[in-house]
Amino acid sequence: MNTPVEQMDSGPLSIDANFDQSEADLRDKFRNLLRYTTDKIYFKDRNSTFTLCSDSLEKHLAQPGQESIVGKSDFDFYDFECATKFFDDEQEIMRTGQPIIGQVDTETRNGEITWMFSSKIPLRDADGNIIGTFGISRDITEQKQTELELSEANRQLVDASRRAGKAEIATQVIHNVGNVLTSIKVAVSESDKICSQQPFDKLERVADLIQTHADDECFFQEGQRGSHIPDYLRSLATSLEDDKAKLKKELADCKRHLEHMSMIVAQQQKHATAVQVIQRVDISQLVSDAIQMSSSSLKNHYIGVVRNFKDGMFVETDKHQVLQIIVNLIRNAKHACLDAGSGPRMITIAVEDSGDEQFTISVADNGVGVAEENLAKLFTYGFTTRKRGNGFGLHSCANTAKELQGSLSVHSDGVGKGSTFVLTLPGKLNERPSRS
Repeated sequence: MNTPVEQMDSGPLSIDANFDQSEADLRDKFRNLLRYTTDKIYFKDRNSTFTLCSDSLEKHLAQPGQESIVGKSDFDFYDFECATKFFDDEQEIMRTGQPIIGQVDTETRNGEITWMFSSKIPLRDADGNIIGTFGISRDITEQKQTELELSEANRQLVDASRRAGKAEIATQVIHNVGNVLTSIKVAVSESDKICSQQPFDKLERVADLIQTHADDECFFQEGQRGSHIPDYLRSLATSLEDDKAKLKKELADCKRHLEHMSMIVAQQQKHATAVQVIQRVDISQLVSDAIQMSSSSLKNHYIGVVRNFKDGMFVETDKHQVLQIIVNLIRNAKHACLDAGSGPRMITIAVEDSGDEQFTISVADNGVGVAEENLAKLFTYGFTTRKRGNGFGLHSCANTAKELQGSLSVHSDGVGKGSTFVLTLPGKLNERPSRS
């Protein structure tokens, strides 16, 4: 069996015996290249039939008992669709004289796919006429599989981050509903206490006493036991009026808390069931909704909110995804304020038109701040500076902002100096909705 290198001594590529030393050296190097390279090198005639190839390609394609692949074509080794593509590429190269450089091809043999990085070039004779093609390809299957695995892992990571971001909103809603329920529980407990202290048994005894002495006129005269009954009833009436006022207040608080809880749930349902499309949105109302959904938790921790935006500002965006980001940023600001310890706690939320058909929503806090070395890491998946944090929220916000063709950035002058998160999104703020 002749090896591909030995076949160089015959056929159209044979070299005259009177070549000089430089030609011999070149031929020796070429022979070694074809023999030892791991890349797959081949030469083909105008019918796309193999005329010469590297040992690596011979081993790759030759079947057991087959002497050589020379004289055969891709149709003898690859699946029909794959071989047809290779044939068409080579015929186009010979027709136009234009090479194909750095193309990623898939090879299919018996249904098994491998990935190759290939270059194919027209082969010319001494007069410049195209007599075939030659090419070189490298197996990049392992690299491609790694890329696909990384791409799938990244997709799963993005999905996990998106779910984590939505979970942040659900957690915030549940937390606020829990706070409201606690307030209702306190009001109900206080009402129960007032009711249990009512002197209904004493009223019954007074009634029995009056009934028993109904015919005894002396019993109610001054100095007698019955003479104290009017004063006692008057005092009791005053006490009952006070308790009535307290009960009305507790019932009013219960009603207010229930309305608050109903509003929180309604807002969550409104945004959670919204179709995720770009639409005209009252961005000031959307930010107000996010604040309202967080208000119970902020109030319980004595965190004030400054609203630095006008009402009735409209813009085209995805309201559900923007709400998700704002709620997460408010929650992050709340934790930053709590981690800072005692002292006034304040969150400032601003909406501004930043020009260039963009607008910004900023959430600033006077909380614990961010160390300079951590600024670049804040949006990394799993990174957190909180002891009980999971590192999902801000990463999810950054991904969502990117999906909206925007960005999320952070600024902090350092630890203890607060931080400001700025969400930049495409769109121009308008004071009234556009008419379609």
